[in-house]
Amino acid sequence: MHMKMPSFQFTSLALVWFAVVPHTAQAQDIASQAMISNLDQIWTQGGMGNFETVIPGHGYGFMFKTDATPYLLNTVTFEMLNGGNPATLDIQLYTLEGSFPSTNPNFVSAGQLGDPTIDSRPTQWPGSTSFVDFTPITPITLAPDTDYLIGVIEPANGDDNNALTFNFNYTYTFSGDWSSFIVPYWSYGPPLGPPPAPQGWKIDSSNGSLMLEVNATPAPEPGVSMLFLFGCALFGVAGWAAKPPEPTAVGAVSSAVAVPVTSRKG
Repeated sequence: MHMKMPSFQFTSLALVWFAVVPHTAQAQDIASQAMISNLDQIWTQGGMGNFETVIPGHGYGFMFKTDATPYLLNTVTFEMLNGGNPATLDIQLYTLEGSFPSTNPNFVSAGQLGDPTIDSRPTQWPGSTSFVDFTPITPITLAPDTDYLIGVIEPANGDDNNALTFNFNYTYTFSGDWSSFIVPYWSYGPPLGPPPAPQGWKIDSSNGSLMLEVNATPAPEPGVSMLFLFGCALFGVAGWAAKPPEPTAVGAVSSAVAVPVTSRKG
């Protein structure tokens, strides 16, 4: 006696393979890319460029806007003078809420970056400066069409050994439809007026164009994630359906003889 197994097993596996695998491979092909960068801009004005010390209680920032696609923030890179202690810096990503005044806008923290690591790429002055990568402390998703400020502040109890590099050509390369405000450079410092004016951010292009790079990866589409979960469920059901049944006894007289039921492909 032979029993033909249902064709569900092979159909399910085929659906999972052709539906899930191509999307998984496509997701793996998406790599981090420089969405904003001027690290390849060469200083041409003599000397060694403009270096600004991030003194305690002060800071510098750069404002940009994302395009219609959500992204995962990977790293933010700055060119810094060697010999400092980048770990003391407070690197924050802020979102802009409300109107856009030139002083004390409503910036809300969207995440913090840390773990400074020396980038392997050489700078224009390898013996004096280095590219330093900062990564999110916790994952940061950049929302579509949103204004962000990446801020570098030395805490009031910090040191004065960190210096950022600036240029004066005000040129950046953008990927996708990312962009920057017409004056994207900001500084953070003491009260902007008499008491009770608070410390805060203000537009400030006096130091030149901050040398930086923002690397991000397009966030996975929700549909791909759901498809992957659906595929896993199909694998589970297919595995359950493929489980061979227990041996079935044939005939009342020869009940001691068990004949295993096997499936046949095709």
